[in-house]
Amino acid sequence: MFCESTLSTHYATMVFGKAKLDGKVELCIAGHNPPLLLKDGEVIPLNATGIPVGLFCQSEYELLNIDLSKGNSLILYTDGLTEASINEIEYGEDRLRKLLQKSTNLRLRIYSI
Repeated sequence: MFCESTLSTHYATMVFGKAKLDGKVELCIAGHNPPLLLKDGEVIPLNATGIPVGLFCQSEYELLNIDLSKGNSLILYTDGLTEASINEIEYGEDRLRKLLQKSTNLRLRIYSI
């Protein structure tokens, strides 16, 4: 539908997911920045399962199944974060991963008001 409704020079990257109550998540990653899975103290990048939407009208996409067990987190972000810059120095994916790696042992408390 995207391909048929836009110009041939337009495309989009995206992450589409379906979360289930048991913690299982199905993801389709169409050329987007790799989501990051924080699991057992590791930061694991999840690679694209297909090309950006709209490049070709007959593209196929695979599903990636992950388990968000207690203590695991899934980080979704856009290039607006990794390409943000100060003095022409981009924040970058490596810096994001290092920050998340340092924060894997932090315990968050959620308070309701």
